[in-house]
Amino acid sequence: MPLTSWYNNKRTLGRHYPFSYLLLDMMTCNNPLGWVAFVLTIIGGLNWGLVGAFDIDLVLEIFGSGTVADIVYILVGLSAIYMIIAAIMKKGDAASAPSQPQM
Repeated sequence: MPLTSWYNNKRTLGRHYPFSYLLLDMMTCNNPLGWVAFVLTIIGGLNWGLVGAFDIDLVLEIFGSGTVADIVYILVGLSAIYMIIAAIMKKGDAASAPSQPQM
């Protein structure tokens, strides 16, 4: 199924692939805060992957141990909280939406 069909038929996608629907909706949103939260959450996830796999903390390598690194960690944590709340709200919106007949 081409990506354009997925985007045009989000309700069907949400029923079959709820996580894909959530990611697609967040990536195509016009909300700047959503974009920033999405990018920071990805950066945080990649950083934790590097810490777990190679014991490399990229944030500390770039910013050093100090206030700037602490601010980056706080922003990543707040972004994760924002993404959790957005996912809960999207799930509630999808549950209350009327279902479309299958074609």
